[in-house]
Amino acid sequence: MPRRKKFSLKNLKEISNVKNKLGNLYARIVVFARQKPFTSFLIALGFLFIVILANSLTAPKVAEIIKEEASKEVEVYRIGKSAKTNVLAQVEKTGVITIAAQTPGIVSYIHVSEGNTVWQGKTLISLASNYAGGNAGSISRKLAALQYQNAKDTHDQQKNLINKQREIAGKSDANSDELRSIIDKSLSETRSLIDLNNSIISAIDDSLSEFDNEGLKQLKSQFLNGNNLLKSSLRNAEYQAASDKPLAQLSDLQKDVTIGQLDIQLKALDLSLEVGKLQLALAKNAEAAMFPSSPIGAVVQRAYVSPGQSVNPGTPLIKLSGTKKEVNLSAKVPAKFARRASIIEESVIHIGGKKLLLKPDFVSSEATDGQLYTILFTVPKEYHDDLTDGEYVRIELAIGVPDTGKSMPFIPIDSVFQTLDEAIVYV
Repeated sequence: MPRRKKFSLKNLKEISNVKNKLGNLYARIVVFARQKPFTSFLIALGFLFIVILANSLTAPKVAEIIKEEASKEVEVYRIGKSAKTNVLAQVEKTGVITIAAQTPGIVSYIHVSEGNTVWQGKTLISLASNYAGGNAGSISRKLAALQYQNAKDTHDQQKNLINKQREIAGKSDANSDELRSIIDKSLSETRSLIDLNNSIISAIDDSLSEFDNEGLKQLKSQFLNGNNLLKSSLRNAEYQAASDKPLAQLSDLQKDVTIGQLDIQLKALDLSLEVGKLQLALAKNAEAAMFPSSPIGAVVQRAYVSPGQSVNPGTPLIKLSGTKKEVNLSAKVPAKFARRASIIEESVIHIGGKKLLLKPDFVSSEATDGQLYTILFTVPKEYHDDLTDGEYVRIELAIGVPDTGKSMPFIPIDSVFQTLDEAIVYV
């Protein structure tokens, strides 16, 4: 604990005397400045000059700065090797996947955590339609499943009913044909009876021509009336028995219409079963969107959401790093570089502080991004952990073909030094 300094009565009196003396001196200076302002100004100016002079005499001497000629680093153009130009390439990792929400919902439960290894099809997150945990997707899937099961269970039964209705239509038409055949057979009997009645009437007419008899007249009237009824029945039977009349045609048309309608019902029945199956599959897909799963075997890198959080389509949920990775470098270059990119000499890939020598795997022959062409490199496995998906790396791309016997069309710009009179290439 620090010790406190003690002041005696004598020390306090000395401090008080100093303050009084300084106060008297300040008062005298103020009175003098008011009485003789010009003289006071000259005195202050002289005091300031003395201070500046003392400062300049006591200031340290500035050391002389010697300028050294800065050396310029240039790239040397080596004969027999392709020229190189610097381009940027984007890292594309095929094994790194960000699982995003495909439907709006509320995070109900997270089944994994960072560092967990998951297999293909493993459920990562459960989403709900409301904060109570209700899931409209699951309800829709159950409803579609019940409808499909009902259509599937009754399909054979309804198909049998349709086949029986087809059989009824066929037998009805056959029954009409049989009735026409029966009627056609009775026509000859009716005609014979009419002929007999006609012969009797002729005999009665002969008898009446010889003598008038009321009884014969009544008998003739009865036979004529019977003949009329027989002729009417004959005409009706002939109409019903004829196959070219509307009645027979109507029976055939009725059969065709009934069978056509039954064929449509049968197709509609098959269609309803197939539609029910597709609706169930659609409902399952909609339900699966509420339970995002891993598309590959991978390791969980990060969970971006937490339970109770509301998400929309496109919201990142989980980031996975696949156990099987492939890393490519995609460089977008102008046409003049793509057409002369060397596939014989290796290009230099700068990864952190490392240099990797690679040859291009593919050079596009057509523009892929606007007017730019694509050059692809495949990175070896030992460098995968040094790269991040989406980052850019520098590539010294080999341009042209090494040929010491011909002039080279591409020379690195850093190898060229220009003056007013000439241009020099450092070789």
